[in-house]
Amino acid sequence: MGFWSRLKARLFGPSATDAAERRAVDAFLAGSAAAPPVAPPTDAAPVRETYGVSADDPILCDQLVGERLYIATLRCPHGHRLGDPRRGSMAGKCTDPRHHAALFPSADADPAEACIVDAYELTCEGGEFPCTLYFDMYHPNPPPQPAPRGLSRA
Repeated sequence: MGFWSRLKARLFGPSATDAAERRAVDAFLAGSAAAPPVAPPTDAAPVRETYGVSADDPILCDQLVGERLYIATLRCPHGHRLGDPRRGSMAGKCTDPRHHAALFPSADADPAEACIVDAYELTCEGGEFPCTLYFDMYHPNPPPQPAPRGLSRA
């Protein structure tokens, strides 16, 4: 087991291996596996205007595989899947700091003030719907996440 795998296991507990996660995502994206179940949001509150489209209001997920699985369930207003490239990481804010699992915990750090978020520039398969989404991937077992405004989840 490599350094990063051991670190991940210590921070987030035992889980599927990176290789197993990668195979599951690859199979899903290739269309040979069923879509992961998507639970509806637990509250009836409307989706915030900035949810997912601002680094200060990111989508919560668990690791890179969580980002990829979430993107794989998104659909544009015309029902097309969204594709990406990941554009990198940047400073953002965590909307659920109680459940934030920082990679390098610090007593001084407040994830509500600053955390690392990933940005994806997505375009639907039809090419008519581009958007940039932001993810906070430091949330093991995040609550169900709705789709940002203008998008839906399959």
